[in-house]
Amino acid sequence: MKVTLDYTPQPKQELLHRTVAKQLFYGGAAGGGKSHAMRWDAIVACVQNPGCDAYLFRRTRVELENTHIKRLKEEIAPELGRYNETRNRWEFQNVDGRRSYLNMCYAEHEHDVDKYNSVEFHWVGMDEASQFTPYQINYLKSRMRIGSWPPKQDMFPRMILASNPGGPSHTYLKEIFIVGHEPEHLFHDQTMINPEDPDDEGWPSMFIPARIPDNKYLDHNYAAAFGGLPEWRQKQLRDGDWDVIPGAFFESWNPRVHVIEPFRVPEWWPRFRGLDWGFRQPFWVGEFTVSDGENIVNNRGESVTYPLGAVICIWEWYGSNYPYGLKNEGLRLDAHDFGQQLASRRGRVDYGVAGPDMWRADHGPSMAEKSARGGSLFSKADDQRVAGWQECYARLDGGMFYSFKTNKALNQCIPSLVADENKPEDVKKEGEDHPGDGWRYGLMSRPMTQLKPKEPENPWKPQTFGEMMRDHMRGRNEPKYRRL
Repeated sequence: MKVTLDYTPQPKQELLHRTVAKQLFYGGAAGGGKSHAMRWDAIVACVQNPGCDAYLFRRTRVELENTHIKRLKEEIAPELGRYNETRNRWEFQNVDGRRSYLNMCYAEHEHDVDKYNSVEFHWVGMDEASQFTPYQINYLKSRMRIGSWPPKQDMFPRMILASNPGGPSHTYLKEIFIVGHEPEHLFHDQTMINPEDPDDEGWPSMFIPARIPDNKYLDHNYAAAFGGLPEWRQKQLRDGDWDVIPGAFFESWNPRVHVIEPFRVPEWWPRFRGLDWGFRQPFWVGEFTVSDGENIVNNRGESVTYPLGAVICIWEWYGSNYPYGLKNEGLRLDAHDFGQQLASRRGRVDYGVAGPDMWRADHGPSMAEKSARGGSLFSKADDQRVAGWQECYARLDGGMFYSFKTNKALNQCIPSLVADENKPEDVKKEGEDHPGDGWRYGLMSRPMTQLKPKEPENPWKPQTFGEMMRDHMRGRNEPKYRRL
């Protein structure tokens, strides 16, 4: 039986279907055809690969019904597949007698994904992925494998994430797929490396930006429909701008400016640390230096200059077994062991500051004392929140702060910090702000610039002819008598 599929992909949609990437992020403006392409990628995967087990997610049941189930009932011919209302899935009868399944799922609460613990995902799609949490995205990703299933196409397991900007995973998705990667080009996700395979480069991945003009079927004045929304929301939905975060405290943060290529720090530049301590929750310690305004050569061999007095975060240690934003769970590392490991990793610095809570102790030694015994000494940081955030803001806005691109936690945290609705001059305390607090402590420590020491003159160096003439002329012009 021959069935004609009523779907003609547009260029960006066709790129999504054609690429061999196992992990795709189709993100940007509203109306770009993202959800439509995702549905059809699932349908084709099920039809062309007998035995495929596919899962399509939205955050809520209502969104799933309105966005996908209702439309799939119009798009899939009965001869191709039928919807099982009881099991909430499409069942496709393949030519070899086996069946493929497209399961319709939602995860309204964060741990709703835990029920898929023993499930094997061949294909998974998450529509409006930024509305899910990083934990949900990573948990579902951990269920992706093909086991003994023999697919006919070399693109499985396959995960497709589609979304407009905004939401709990805005910064997380941006850091993985957008920052440092060329759109519509394959790259390897370094977080998805098999530790048992030394040759594994990580999952082939791709970011496909979505724009309103990509969809020729939209009304010609569709973009005007966003005119009544706040400007930041217009930029997200109309322009697909991933640099806009609603309520962002540090709206001047620009990863293309403030995130820089690492370089070897000159030995005379000062080094200091800022620490936000945590035991059950993650700790964050950052090491900073201060530019003397002279040229340096970065790891790419480029000669670059940073302003005199600019503070640069050159290293961080994020105290968690999970990537930043995934799970707010610390290492439960004893402060003595922390101090010992920090000293072993980084050696001595000029000074370190830490949040005042490190000195709390009803009985026995404080965490600061334990860290000092381990080899890493800290003094109490200036914990003025409003003044501290203003210092951070002034340095960012004035081009006087930079961060190495290797500082994943700090570079994700800064743009995610939002203003407190009840106290607009302070950062909202909700969420995982440990790198932000450690950064604030460091910048409030009044870091000073250290200039390159001058080489001492060699007293045995013979005078040049010009130096001899200078001294001779000085002798001639000096008066013979001095008035007392």
